[in-house]
Amino acid sequence: MSPTSGTCDSQEQVVVQAILTLIKENGGRLEGTQLPQVYKQCPSASAIVAKSGGPRKFCERHTALKVVATTDGPWHVERSAAGAPKTKKKVQLFDDSTPAGATKMLLGMIEKEGPKLEGGKIGFLCSAHPAIKASGGPRKFCEACDEFEVVAASCGQWHVERRPNEQDIVRMLSDLIAKEGGKLDGCRIGTFLHDEPSIRKGMSAAGGPRKFCEQQDALVVVSGSSGAWHLECPTQCTQCPSIGLQEVPLSQIRWSQDCIKVSFRNGGMLVDLLKEMERDPELMHRLPTFDVVNHEGQLFAISGNRRLWVLKEYAARNDPTLKIRVCFRDLEIKKWAKLFKMRFSTENRGQQVDIVLAHKRMKIERFSTMNSAVEALRRQTARSSDSESESASGGSSSQTTPSASTALRSASSSSGFSD
Repeated sequence: MSPTSGTCDSQEQVVVQAILTLIKENGGRLEGTQLPQVYKQCPSASAIVAKSGGPRKFCERHTALKVVATTDGPWHVERSAAGAPKTKKKVQLFDDSTPAGATKMLLGMIEKEGPKLEGGKIGFLCSAHPAIKASGGPRKFCEACDEFEVVAASCGQWHVERRPNEQDIVRMLSDLIAKEGGKLDGCRIGTFLHDEPSIRKGMSAAGGPRKFCEQQDALVVVSGSSGAWHLECPTQCTQCPSIGLQEVPLSQIRWSQDCIKVSFRNGGMLVDLLKEMERDPELMHRLPTFDVVNHEGQLFAISGNRRLWVLKEYAARNDPTLKIRVCFRDLEIKKWAKLFKMRFSTENRGQQVDIVLAHKRMKIERFSTMNSAVEALRRQTARSSDSESESASGGSSSQTTPSASTALRSASSSSGFSD
């Protein structure tokens, strides 16, 4: 098999570096039978090497390693000329060597393993991350990070979980309330959450289950006699029947705005998010919750109008009966009344929305369909590219605005799906 080190991922690079270290320690060569020593330094190496077809085939794939075979069958591996250090520049194994980059990497591993990641599986790769190494290792890094909850077990074993945020805890409590028929006794919360130490810890930080629940708009604490209390969702409380989290048919939600941009704030295209959702429907559950108000008997989204377009397109193609969780807001509250007044610009009761390339041009350039808007953006990008080429050939130093081409190239990311 021809060498393909240029295409290997960062995990394979770590294994290669471990092999090169052993070669150096063994006087410049490592017998094929000695290669399993790498597994002690890098526990994840065994699976990576096996995936390549075995130790010899793994070494043959990488230009930094040179496999030398003898006539009677034994072989050994040396550092190749391509693998010899030419400069003092270190190999960049991580896209982001900051603590934030390490956190993102570990969160990705937890999501893949789900819902917990055994400490032993973090392995050599994560331990080599500069931020993790500087903190004293994976466990100490996780213990110092607000995003993680480290759970110790017997015999020195441990695992790490993603620490739930307030929204996660509220969603779990809302589900428990629904399962209990609309009312959850406060004294039973501890029983339900016995196996959820991270959630119990989050509530304790707020002063206990009751104080935590009292701070949440999406939960209603109802006091009874002798200090007893229970939880209800606002949508089930007779005093405020239309406020709080609730699951409603997507078809009932209308746009409050008369137009939306073709892209999100981060430059990602709405159509790109739609494609991602087609491939991974679970993505819709990671989108921020809509803020919805009841105006003259109709439900209007006062946030997330662009996300609403994506979800409506997805539902039209895949599930016309799709329901989503929304947060109902009270127009009697000044904050929401002000936001509604600022956002409410629809002239057709929110049943249709126009697409624009830029809000500053919304009065002179609108499109009734996303296809026509995207096509106009492509033409605009092509004109910009032609203009740049002419400027370059003429020696001009003028620059064109890159916003259109940037929007077309941007990849969608859930953190940027905001209006």
